[in-house]
Amino acid sequence: YFVLCIVVLLCVLFFLFILCFFFFQAEDGIRDAQESRGLGDVYKRQLGYILTTQAIKSMYENDKGVFLDEINQAEKYFKLAEDYEGLVYAYNTRASLYISLNLYEEARSYIHSAMEEADKLNDQSFKIPIQLKQADLLSSTGNHQQAISLILLNIPYLKKNNLVYLEISSLRSISSLYIKLGEYNKALEYAYDAYDKCKPLGFHLLASDLLTLIGNIFHRTNNYDLSIRMNHQARTLRYYNHFPLACFNSYYNLGALFG
Repeated sequence: YFVLCIVVLLCVLFFLFILCFFFFQAEDGIRDAQESRGLGDVYKRQLGYILTTQAIKSMYENDKGVFLDEINQAEKYFKLAEDYEGLVYAYNTRASLYISLNLYEEARSYIHSAMEEADKLNDQSFKIPIQLKQADLLSSTGNHQQAISLILLNIPYLKKNNLVYLEISSLRSISSLYIKLGEYNKALEYAYDAYDKCKPLGFHLLASDLLTLIGNIFHRTNNYDLSIRMNHQARTLRYYNHFPLACFNSYYNLGALFG
């Protein structure tokens, strides 16, 4: 009986040791200072990205007050965590709002700030989204051809480093710019190039956006049957991959075409 009690006692002590080891380290001072600081930085980064994503949603919902509150908080957390990549993301997002509001000097200032943070990362790929934003700014001020030239400068680098998503995004932007210039054949060429790269990779939402873009080009050139076909393919892709808001947009486009 005595031996049984000793065994039970040892089991209880072992259980308590395991419990303490796994459950009472994060916030009770057992971790050293550097490890605790690192854990806090992870939380701050996560909050920063969550808030920036929410801010983008608020921007598309035209709730500018909420957007500014969320993006201000996001930038604060990124700065506390010394997360330069996060700051690039946040500054680029803020620049998008200012471009949409025709506040070009403010947009230019935040694009410059994003580029300064990207310089600290020593990775050219982080500069590509910023340059796409610079192209948006140039286009918004009527410099469409200059915007195209800026994006084209990056295409060889993207191909060489197999940065397919950024290459697709760049081709899509070039197509949109050629639409603004009224050069629909070139717009169609770049849109199809982007779609062909996108389709086999499973980027379903981006693929549906490109189909919608192609449908828009056909509509502008009075090829209504082809426009309907492209929008129908986009709707199908959005429906079966559960993108309800994008799917609603496809229904709206199709209704306008049939109307």
